[in-house]
Amino acid sequence: MKVVDLEISEGDCYTFKINDQYGDGINAGYGVGGYFIIDGQGDTLVASDGKFAASDTKKIGYGSYIGLEEVTQNDVSMTIYPNPAKYNATLDISLVQNSVATIKVVDLMGRNVIDLGTKSMKAGQNTIELNTSNLNSGMYFVKVATENGIVTKKITINR
Repeated sequence: MKVVDLEISEGDCYTFKINDQYGDGINAGYGVGGYFIIDGQGDTLVASDGKFAASDTKKIGYGSYIGLEEVTQNDVSMTIYPNPAKYNATLDISLVQNSVATIKVVDLMGRNVIDLGTKSMKAGQNTIELNTSNLNSGMYFVKVATENGIVTKKITINR
């Protein structure tokens, strides 16, 4: 594993491009290999299973994704219900293609309050149950990051 540290500015947008000399991606059809771009807090900005040809390009934004707007990028979408929720919510995550996804819930200060980790998801709709019983009443954001994009939606907990 190779780690490269980069200093990037918050609020800017970046393009990450990885080239493969042999043209068969990091995975090379053997089922191993991939890459992640992780920020200083350990949050995954981009995840890839390494399946590509001569190169792979990802557009990423870095910085606070907390705000009043719900963001959807690329080939990822999400619906949360019920919203507001009490003790449980359902995440319906739709993907155009199979993907590795990290799922986190953050509070208004950007602190991780729930980390569901990394999950392999299939193209189409994926349903994830979210236990919100340990959260206080208030507004939070659910962030799903895949190699094909990031979606962030707000969820309200109302007890």
